[in-house]
Amino acid sequence: MFKSCDYCRHRKKRCVVDGAGSRCTDCEHLDLPCEFSQRRPSLKRRQTSRNIAARLGLGGEDSRPTDVPPVASGLAVPDDGVFSDAGRRRVKVDSLTGKINKTLLERRAAGGSDGSTASNEQRRYSEGGGVLRNSLYDRYVHDVQPFLPFVAVEMLADDVFDESGILADCLSRACALSLHLMHAQRSGDGSALDDAIARQHDLSLADAAGVLLLMPCMHFSEATIERILKTVEATSIRRQEEEQQQHTSIPRSFGIPACVMAGAVSAYTWRQLVGRPTTLLRLPTNMLHGYAMSLGERTFARHYLLLADIGARFNQQCIRTELDGISDANDATQTQITRIAWAKLEYECLLWQVRLPPHLLDLRDELPATPESLVMHQLSSLVLLSLYSYILNRADTLGGLIALRPVPGVLYFMCALARSVFICPRAVLDRWDLIVDIRATTARIMLQLWHQTHFENCRAILDMWTDVEERHAAFAAQVREEIGTGPWTVDEIDGYSVFWTYRDLRALTLELIVGDPGMR
Repeated sequence: MFKSCDYCRHRKKRCVVDGAGSRCTDCEHLDLPCEFSQRRPSLKRRQTSRNIAARLGLGGEDSRPTDVPPVASGLAVPDDGVFSDAGRRRVKVDSLTGKINKTLLERRAAGGSDGSTASNEQRRYSEGGGVLRNSLYDRYVHDVQPFLPFVAVEMLADDVFDESGILADCLSRACALSLHLMHAQRSGDGSALDDAIARQHDLSLADAAGVLLLMPCMHFSEATIERILKTVEATSIRRQEEEQQQHTSIPRSFGIPACVMAGAVSAYTWRQLVGRPTTLLRLPTNMLHGYAMSLGERTFARHYLLLADIGARFNQQCIRTELDGISDANDATQTQITRIAWAKLEYECLLWQVRLPPHLLDLRDELPATPESLVMHQLSSLVLLSLYSYILNRADTLGGLIALRPVPGVLYFMCALARSVFICPRAVLDRWDLIVDIRATTARIMLQLWHQTHFENCRAILDMWTDVEERHAAFAAQVREEIGTGPWTVDEIDGYSVFWTYRDLRALTLELIVGDPGMR
């Protein structure tokens, strides 16, 4: 957020430049050259983080074999024993297709893919008898699947594709909104698709999968989102019942491709986190982790779904806590279970970044951040702010259990996260409509924090929020009325220093709460 010169960085001080001066105040006082060089990542911190991730089983390099190839197919995949052998044979794809999928995904994620190579490989597959459309399949694999792999490959076959005009429209829009193509023109809002879906009497699973690609990127009506999620739910339940009748046993598959299931569950999770829950979705949220781990290690999709899995577990833990209660009158064993569960969840929220590849890390202080890293930072900030807001609202009960209070260090940390959410570049905001709701949710959290603590930085941070899409006009007016016009005295400190220092110290506290070893 703020970059320091070499001297101030060495002294771990904030670099202050007065007016039009060429040197910061400390360098001017000591008559030193005020130089800015590229900040090198801390190897010690990186190794420590990897060791912690390995102990937690968060997917760090030491916690899983490196010789297992990632599965890039959009089909149903095994999930912690959920699939039987029969379930694995339910959907068959030519092995060559799987190899092409994996190769294209890995090359694209690494930034080393070019369109001609992918097109040639896919053309060779098509000439060998494949039924997929060359250009559409190629565009989907290149520009959409590494980010949102929610359309199964068999849905792009001619016989399926010709029946779904909605799927074709969604794929075209998703390609235009891809974070790989920031120069491409945005494909408008979702009103036209809303109308098309409203006119459609029966929605197919392929139609629903197409819309799931766009839910994070475009604004849809509540009725459309509800219908899409219920279509996926109903199809899954119906097919599982059919499978049960055929095999006279409890089905061990989802009934639909796991990629479509992951799209629906992740969309439902993010809607809950931004305060727009739909009716209860009867789909297994615990499938997100298993499917995410089957994707390429460097892809955005893998870490997007892993973060959605953390968000889903946070939502479930909130429900469980409300049902079980956290008062002193509770059974001591149950209280300890609740304490450890929340401590482990917070620990994972703080440390999940250690498994991110460099191109998904938000490194604005040393290199220009990639669009993928900015989106990932917005999502992770939403999860962290939601977690801390929930706990601080129960500071006397839940906060006391895990030693979390609204003290300055915690408040600085939350303000730093909120500030980074509000300064998201407009180009990224235009391609991920979900960020509009994330910003509004962050503003609600900061306003609530201001009411609770009267911490001055909260008002100054709130002043940075603007309702760019004018969807929250009433709330924006309320914010402006409550915070006034300023000016405020803001203690501006290096956001990255706040984040890393707080993360490391709080992680040590959580290890003591849980009693380590290996966070149990």
